[in-house]
Amino acid sequence: MQAGSGKKLYSIVIPTRERHDVLEHALRTVLRQTRPNFEVVVMDNFSSPETKAVVDAAASPHVRYVRAPERLTMLDNWELGLQHARGDYVTVLGDDDGLMPDAVEIAEQFHAEHPGRIVTWKPLMWFWPNFFREPDRGLCYAHISARVEIRRTRDVLRRVFSSKTNYVELPTIYYSFVPRQVIEDLRARRGRYFDTINPDIYSGLINAVSVPDYVYSFRPLSVVGMSKHSTGMSCVYSELDSRSVDKVIEEYGAAWDPTVDERLAGAFIPEVKIADGYLEFKAQELADDPEIEFDIAALLQTVCRVASRYNARHGEVVAAIREMAVRNGLDPDQFVPLPPAAPREGHRFSYVTTNDSDLVQMSYHTNETYVRTIDDFVATAGRLCVPPAALRVFDVRPGAAAPRAAASRYPGLSRARRLIRSAMGQLHLA
Repeated sequence: MQAGSGKKLYSIVIPTRERHDVLEHALRTVLRQTRPNFEVVVMDNFSSPETKAVVDAAASPHVRYVRAPERLTMLDNWELGLQHARGDYVTVLGDDDGLMPDAVEIAEQFHAEHPGRIVTWKPLMWFWPNFFREPDRGLCYAHISARVEIRRTRDVLRRVFSSKTNYVELPTIYYSFVPRQVIEDLRARRGRYFDTINPDIYSGLINAVSVPDYVYSFRPLSVVGMSKHSTGMSCVYSELDSRSVDKVIEEYGAAWDPTVDERLAGAFIPEVKIADGYLEFKAQELADDPEIEFDIAALLQTVCRVASRYNARHGEVVAAIREMAVRNGLDPDQFVPLPPAAPREGHRFSYVTTNDSDLVQMSYHTNETYVRTIDDFVATAGRLCVPPAALRVFDVRPGAAAPRAAASRYPGLSRARRLIRSAMGQLHLA
């Protein structure tokens, strides 16, 4: 960025460790931005030389390579990456993820009207063809929407703690451009920005208690890529031989605590470990806030639903559900876990619309002949995205002057259906 240009600088931090095969493609998506006021910090967690070779091959003045002096935990590597970011707004991008080409342009557009606010978005999700679970390879969860909301953070926190929505709607730095001032204020107060073994979820929680409101865009600015390296999915499908999470456990050593709050059981279930983080956060930051309480019964219903993904450990999941119910004075018989699901063999193109919103959600398998990497997918998915000029902002905070719950319809449900049908020929579906 040129001095005196008046434009804000956007930092995209990519933490990575021995994943040069996917990093190359993630970098390509970032470097295709329609605006030049961005930097990329590749935060290498003491990898082999191939990682630096990928950065050197990109040969871009936008990219800076930083290598940790020794192998760090994921948490500390993320923290170090933030320390090297120079931007006015910062986001973290996974090394197998992708950034939409107009992400910086849209963030810039929002910040022109709402300076200093966190801008969060609902990402797309795509499973790389090398994903360790065969039925999911090439699977995409996408959506079309022009709706943007100004939200009160307390309202979202309350919904997250009561399991009425997912943590991805929190202003986590993983799906947000966070003002540098928010990060620095938290560092000054707490000594560091990230905490716990789940830095992405924690950042959403700590950001939510640090700002009164934020901008949430249903229009995606990034794609979450699920590759063979995915640590989160390695935890979700712990029965499979993916074991990406083993590297993380090895890095944390004694700091990796398998135990959970005494109200919980079944630490091997990711949803339980996430709930444990909520309870810990509640004790640290919201102990005197009676309006935000964690709903154990809602957690048990969630674990009942995800029990279907377990086969060999299904009995342990059932036992954990019953134990948590008893510990919390609930009737265990009211919680009925789903049985193990049969392997899925395929997935046809499908989409869902609602009459009170412009959100159109769809899922499909991409054709590996044409869509092999995250940069291929980003180029394809961009054809379904609403253009920046068509985005519509609604203030949904209590007492807001702007009308609430007014349906924003772009391109309208009927037009959305036509858009999907016309795009299907370009999506390279399997």
